[in-house]
Amino acid sequence: MKRSVIFVFLSIISFYLISSEQVFEEALMLDNQGKFLESLQILEDSYQNNQNDIQHAWRIARTTFLISEYIEDKSERFTYYDRGVEVTKELLNTPYADKRDMAELIHWYAINYSSKIKEMGIFAGREGLKIIPKVFELVDQCIATDSEYAGGYFFKGKFYGEIPGFLGGNKVLMEANFVKTLQYISDEEIITMLYEISDSLKKRQWSLDKKRKEFEKSEIGEEKMLSNNQSDWELAEKLLNQLVTIYQKKEAPVFKDTEYYQKAVNLLAEIQKKNQK
Repeated sequence: MKRSVIFVFLSIISFYLISSEQVFEEALMLDNQGKFLESLQILEDSYQNNQNDIQHAWRIARTTFLISEYIEDKSERFTYYDRGVEVTKELLNTPYADKRDMAELIHWYAINYSSKIKEMGIFAGREGLKIIPKVFELVDQCIATDSEYAGGYFFKGKFYGEIPGFLGGNKVLMEANFVKTLQYISDEEIITMLYEISDSLKKRQWSLDKKRKEFEKSEIGEEKMLSNNQSDWELAEKLLNQLVTIYQKKEAPVFKDTEYYQKAVNLLAEIQKKNQK
C-alpha cells in the first residue's frame, strides 16, 4: 500500500513537471515569434491550475512587460504592469525556491512596478525619495539571490542611468553594473542588452577624459569601466558592431533579436556619423 501511494505521488509530480515544461516551451515559442498576447494566454490558463508557482508567475510578469512595450494607451499599459506586479508580489519571499527562478521573479516584479511608477511621473518628484529606495532594495535582493543573474545588474545599471542624481542616479555606477551584466549575459539576452547598454552610453556622452575623471572622483577603479580607452560614443559603436556580428551569425534569430538588430543598425549609423566628425 505504501509503495502504491508513493508511486501515485511521484506520477502526479512527474505529470506536473512535464505539463508545465510543455506550457513554458509553447509560450517561449510564441514569444520568439512576437505573439506575446497568445503566450500570455496559455501561461494564464496554465496558472489557474498551478497557483503560486514561481516559474509560471515570473513568466507571466515577463510577458506582461513585453506586451506593454507595444501599447500606446497608457491606461492599457498600466493594466499589464499591474498584472505583472500582482502575480509576483505575493511570492517575493517564498522560502526554498530555486535561486534563478526567484531572481527572475524579483526582476520582473521590479520592472513592472518601476515602469508604472516611472510613467506616472513619480520618480521625478518628491515621492521618488520614498519609492526609489524600494526599487534599489528589490534589485539588490535580486542580485543577492543569484549573483550570476545578468538581469539584476542590467536593471540596476539602467536605473542608475535614468533617475536624477538627487534621487540616487549615478552614471559611474551605471557603467560598473553594465560590466557585471556583460560578465554573466546569456545568448538569449545579449542582443537586447548590448543595444540598451549602447543606447545608455550614447545618452551619457562622456568623453574619455570626462569618464576617467568621474571614475577617479568616485574612487571606483578602472577595472569597473567597460573600457578605459574609449569615449562613450566610441564604445557604443564597438558594442553595436558586436551586436550586428552576433545577429548575422544566428541561424534562427527570434522576433526580439530582429527588432533590436534593426534598432541597432539605425543607432550605429547615427553614432558612426558622429564619430567621423
